[in-house]
Amino acid sequence: MSSKDYVIAESLSLVAERAGDVTSVIYEKYFMRCPSAEEVMSHLDAQVLGKMMEEVYRLLMVNDYESENDYLNWEVSNHETAYNVEPHMYEGFFSAVIDSVREVMGSQWTPALERVWESKCEELRSEIARRFSVD
Repeated sequence: MSSKDYVIAESLSLVAERAGDVTSVIYEKYFMRCPSAEEVMSHLDAQVLGKMMEEVYRLLMVNDYESENDYLNWEVSNHETAYNVEPHMYEGFFSAVIDSVREVMGSQWTPALERVWESKCEELRSEIARRFSVD
C-alpha cells in the first residue's frame, strides 16, 4: 500500500468511526451536482448503492489499477451500455466523495489531505474515463 493509499484508508476509517456509513450523504451531494445521474440511478435501492460505494472505497485504496484492468473494463462497459452513464458523471461523484469526507473530518482536514484525495480521485476518474468507448 502506497503512502497515498494509506492516507485514504486512514481517512475513511476516521469517517466511519465518526459518522458511520456516509453512503446516503455522498449520493445526496452527488445527485445535487449531477441530476442526470440521479435519473440514471433511480431504480437502484440502498443496498445496491451501498455495494457500489464499497467498490469505490476499495478502488480508492488500490495502488496499481493494472491489476483491476478486467474489472474496470467490465464495469465501465456495463455502466455505459446498460445505464447510459457518461464520463462526466464521475467528476461530480468524486467531488461528492471528497466533500463528504472533508465535512466529517472537520478541523482534521488539511491542505495535504485535500491534495491526496484530489490526486487519488483524479487518478481513479482518469482510469475510468479512458475505458469509455470513443465515438
